[in-house]
Amino acid sequence: DPIAKKQKRQLRNRDAVVRSRERKKMYVKDFEMKSRYLEGECRRLSHVLQCFSAENQALQIFFFSSP
Repeated sequence: DPIAKKQKRQLRNRDAVVRSRERKKMYVKDFEMKSRYLEGECRRLSHVLQCFSAENQALQIFFFSSP
């Protein structure tokens, strides 16, 4: 029956669209989580860099300015 085949195909297509949208939502959610993690890691590393730069500057002053 051609009508039944068409209806089955339409149902399969609808299911495929729903699954595709769910996969996209999961992908976006995963991407946002990774983005938040990397932003935090960037802030942390920036702070570490500032600390090391300050320490380096202090050591340079100590070693190169003493007689």
